[in-house]
Amino acid sequence: MGKLDGKVALITGGTSGIGAASAILFAREGASVVITVNNNMEGGMAVVKQISELGGKSLLIKADVSKEEDASRAVAETIDAFGKLDILFNNAGTTTTIRLHEATCEEFDRVIGVNLKAVFFTSK
Repeated sequence: MGKLDGKVALITGGTSGIGAASAILFAREGASVVITVNNNMEGGMAVVKQISELGGKSLLIKADVSKEEDASRAVAETIDAFGKLDILFNNAGTTTTIRLHEATCEEFDRVIGVNLKAVFFTSK
């Protein structure tokens, strides 16, 4: 019996790194896991496959959680698929490799959108 049996977890940006490792760990502990993907569909499918091979339940949702409508839809689809949402792991994040004084407003907006607004939108 796992620590998360019967729980439903939504992990934003769960396609690689900490998000993917967390999705697999949550599934090992008994949670049904939903992960969002914006660009790394291949990574997301690999995580879902791993969870399935562990005997777990998972769902992959294509969503740009920096957009309010996508974040709300991801939460709604999670609840539609599993009947509830117990755990929200706001893991999605991005950065820029250029120096601040070289960044454009569009690059800055993207970082703020993913790292800050997405947390607000999914938590809302």
